[in-house]
Amino acid sequence: MSAVIVIGTYAGHVLAFTVHADRDAGRILAPILGLKAHGGSVRSVCTSGRFAVSASSDETMSVFDLVKVVDLGQLYQDSRGVSTVAMYGGSHLLTGSDGGRMAIFRSSDWEELTSMAAHPSGVVDVAIHPSGRLALSVGKEPQLYTWNLMRAKCVLKRPLDAPATAVRWSPAGLGCALLSGNDVLVLDLSSDGIAAKLAHAERALAFDYLTETLLVSGGEDKVLRLWDLSAGLADGDRLVCTRANAHTVRVKAIVRLGEQLLGTASSDGSLKLWRVTPAAAGAPASIEQVDGIELGVRITCLAASATGLPSRKADKAQAKARAQNEGAMSGKAAHAADAEAAAPMARAEAPSSKAPPARAPTAKKRAGAPGAQTVPAARAKSAAREPRSAEAVHVVSSGANGSSKAQKRGARPSASGDGGPRASVSIVNLKKRRCERDAGQ
Repeated sequence: MSAVIVIGTYAGHVLAFTVHADRDAGRILAPILGLKAHGGSVRSVCTSGRFAVSASSDETMSVFDLVKVVDLGQLYQDSRGVSTVAMYGGSHLLTGSDGGRMAIFRSSDWEELTSMAAHPSGVVDVAIHPSGRLALSVGKEPQLYTWNLMRAKCVLKRPLDAPATAVRWSPAGLGCALLSGNDVLVLDLSSDGIAAKLAHAERALAFDYLTETLLVSGGEDKVLRLWDLSAGLADGDRLVCTRANAHTVRVKAIVRLGEQLLGTASSDGSLKLWRVTPAAAGAPASIEQVDGIELGVRITCLAASATGLPSRKADKAQAKARAQNEGAMSGKAAHAADAEAAAPMARAEAPSSKAPPARAPTAKKRAGAPGAQTVPAARAKSAAREPRSAEAVHVVSSGANGSSKAQKRGARPSASGDGGPRASVSIVNLKKRRCERDAGQ
């Protein structure tokens, strides 16, 4: 099983790792991307399929192709900044902004399909249902919104006792939970009530589902907690096990990587993987660390995709088939259009049926004509990053001329401002398993 983890930092870096949980020994975490993507701190990241997207306080969103390891450019939605992003199936992106609007983008050309007025005080977090048809959102006011994404319309507004800071669907979409203050509230979808209230001694900062009946949470007290959400249990009996001092400081983020594997991140720059073993045959449940890395940067957000990345071979085959199909359809459409346009002229000029019929230009002759491209130029001109190194992941610094509001999918200027290569520094040294930064950074 292979999964992908994407990390955002306070300094504007975006890092990505693959997780090889099926390895019996050796390193499970392997870096695939590391660069200086924003001029401000990264507020939210998401990943699905081959893509990863980051939203920053510099009011932009950056899009990355994790298979080709390139930066595809930047998206712009709201002048007040995008606060949260989420992806579904690698095909669509859902965003929420401080201006209170939500937008849907498609990944084929990164066009904004629609924009919806949402929380008037600003969107804090969004979660897409596994079916892709529904979404939940929370804002700075104490309300939970349910969205029909097929119609781009809010279908239900539910009042809360206090504002929520995070919302999640269960893996199969049969349940959902939200984070509010010191509690994780598990909602009962059948009765529109609270099914369970998971209380913490200090402020809870992160949580995620492992299965439909298991949930992991963490917060200011540096403790990981495993909860049983089975029906019929009292709230005081739901705590299954704990892992004290999971990090040296607070647990900032938690992501699900599989039914028994999760990742956690802390503000001190540490990323750790844990294997959760449920209680069985008299043996107690446990949370054991299986891998970890010290990045030496301040982590602000974390996202993961349990399905991993498509292989390069499969990706090339799909791209080739798609290009052939687009080329064939373009040739047929051009031939049909020319034939239709030429037919009336041929009938008008031919006095008798013996006159030779007009022939439309073939697709081969039209191949070099203007407008014959089937792939938009903006998609073909994605800015490739420096090649990956076996020793380190490189961070590309955009410098002072890095353009905070670049055009959508446009390549950002280099650090030197003259179009030349950007300066780079090593951020993750795999041999020493820690962060190394250049003295000039």
